[in-house]
Amino acid sequence: MGALSCKIGLITIGQAPRSDITQDIRAVLGDSVELVEAGALDFLGDSPVPEALLHKDAGKHAVTYVSRLRDGRVVEMTEKALIPLLWLSIERLRAEGVTILGLLCTGEYRALAKARDLIRPYPLIHNLVDAVLPEGHLGVIVPVESQVRLKQREWAAVNRCCTVEWASPYKQDSSGAQKSRLLEVARAMEDNGVELIVLDCLGFSMEMKEMIQQVVKCPVLLPRSVLAWTLRELCRQA
Repeated sequence: MGALSCKIGLITIGQAPRSDITQDIRAVLGDSVELVEAGALDFLGDSPVPEALLHKDAGKHAVTYVSRLRDGRVVEMTEKALIPLLWLSIERLRAEGVTILGLLCTGEYRALAKARDLIRPYPLIHNLVDAVLPEGHLGVIVPVESQVRLKQREWAAVNRCCTVEWASPYKQDSSGAQKSRLLEVARAMEDNGVELIVLDCLGFSMEMKEMIQQVVKCPVLLPRSVLAWTLRELCRQA
């Protein structure tokens, strides 16, 4: 079998590069695949994020997502404000000759659904969960508390109950509070009877999945792995 031959564009809603994500994707794709990154907020450089993009200026029912900037800052932004910036990122990568595009966010982004060759993790993981757990008890971990209500609606199903909790994949301190909360949430979900846990953010890493898998018996679904293997399937053999 030959090496994979492909030029893939990866789009983050924050700033590129996102080596914290691409290291796991690269492990699946191999070194022969060329990865080109673009971020919706790359134009900012080191400048502050405009108030119009931030969650704090959003309405009560606005859809918001979280990402990381190049300097490590974590920001919550509204989907509505991000859409035109993501379209610009798509066009920038197409101009660089990418053959496949991958979105590094699990948000739905209906406005991007018709974007040619853009792989969105949202339909990938939702259809996978529907196939694996059409009924039963699903556990979903999101990166910020403000997403809990939104994700409860997104994951609702007629024959499946859903427990949604939050634990940040980004905020870390020397006390290990980040990992402690993540494990605490996962254990509580299993104690509550969940049969599958979804880490609903591209910020969650393979290391975090493995850490959770050591303390729970149910399967743990990692969106960045699902995206990586899908991109691999779409690459041709050299």
